[in-house]
Amino acid sequence: MVFSWTHRGELRYTTPAIAVQVGHDDHGHGHDDHGHDDHGHGHDDHGHGHDHGEHDPHLWWDLDIWVRAVQAIADRISEQDPNNASRYQSNAADYIAELRDLQAYATARFREVPASQRFLVTSHDAFGYLARAYGFQSRGITGISTEDEAGVRDLQELAQFIVDNDVRAVFFETIEDRRSVVALEEAVASRGGRVVVSDTPLYSDALGERAPTNTFDGAYRHNVDVIVDTILGNR
Repeated sequence: MVFSWTHRGELRYTTPAIAVQVGHDDHGHGHDDHGHDDHGHGHDDHGHGHDHGEHDPHLWWDLDIWVRAVQAIADRISEQDPNNASRYQSNAADYIAELRDLQAYATARFREVPASQRFLVTSHDAFGYLARAYGFQSRGITGISTEDEAGVRDLQELAQFIVDNDVRAVFFETIEDRRSVVALEEAVASRGGRVVVSDTPLYSDALGERAPTNTFDGAYRHNVDVIVDTILGNR
């Protein structure tokens, strides 16, 4: 894929001009074992939208995969333009170092969340890669595509899952309507449970309009902080 940001901060991915293989399994997520600590839960079922053949494009939330993508792109461009290969490789190395710093930050923050509380329930199922990378179970009210719609049965089943697992928080995204998570909160309450709806949205397919969330690094750190602080009751 070729990834680019529009002037509105939306992430666009298109068919690549240069094909790059970064290593995908046969489940559509591109997840393999990355050696992360604290994998407290199994992740075979990432919720709605992942079990009917849809390809999950949100691979940038797993920084190991993103690092491999950066290096693979640099290698392919270097093959196409060998006279400037050293420049491409140097730039890739610099960016990979930034990604590793970001990964260290995220790993340290997510370790604050006990394994029993590592559930990531969001308005649409965009965080399967992030969940697997840091030992969370993920569920989405809708599937991978923002065009998916959740039925009443889907909402009720997810509400029961939240009650059964004592899930602490649910999250919505900047590109999604908050009403779906409010409806989920009400469904949980009707079962005698309680779940907190985050007061701050997550970034999934679009960046923010202002610093610091108008960069990938800033949006990623924002998401990490919102997830951890909301689950732990610090927001």
